[in-house]
Amino acid sequence: DSGPSQEEVGEASTFSLPTRVIALAAILVYNIGIGVVWVYLFLVGIEAGMAEQDVAWALTISQFLGIAGAFLAVVFEIRFGRILPLAIGVLGGAYSVYLLVGDIGANRFWLGVCGFNFLWNLSMPYLLAMLADFDARGRMVVHGVSMQFIGYAIGPFLAAILLAQGGFDRVNTASALLFAIAAVLLIPGLLAQKKEAGGS
Repeated sequence: DSGPSQEEVGEASTFSLPTRVIALAAILVYNIGIGVVWVYLFLVGIEAGMAEQDVAWALTISQFLGIAGAFLAVVFEIRFGRILPLAIGVLGGAYSVYLLVGDIGANRFWLGVCGFNFLWNLSMPYLLAMLADFDARGRMVVHGVSMQFIGYAIGPFLAAILLAQGGFDRVNTASALLFAIAAVLLIPGLLAQKKEAGGS
């Protein structure tokens, strides 16, 4: 007997079902939060008293900062591991969105949207890497990407309901809260992976 195959070893090393389900729930909640806030960012800038072109510039620059965030994710994981950058990315994103609540001007809008886009794109590579570590066959990544796009679909629908009930402040508050909930849901999976890495 040559022993278990590589496929069998990968399957045997998978984490418990509850841990994986909670991790997928975190991905779903996080991306619902993104879908909630992203769809109305332009209108938030207009409501803040900015000209349309100024809002467009802010959103464009935020997209370039998002590219920088995705690039820095590679550097940060090598130097700092995964838990600290993820905490900064998800909770910092919540704070960035919450900056858009209340009576805001151009400066807070710029800070909010640029911080949101930078930290969102910093977080996503870590989230997908975390999912990849749950099993050797890549099924968690497939499920996670599905959760990502389901979240993008649910977010605008939820935002429309919240907008009708309480305006942009309610939309942005809900998004920040969803980010915070996602951060809590990420904890079991990250700790389980850290424990397994330490014991291997």
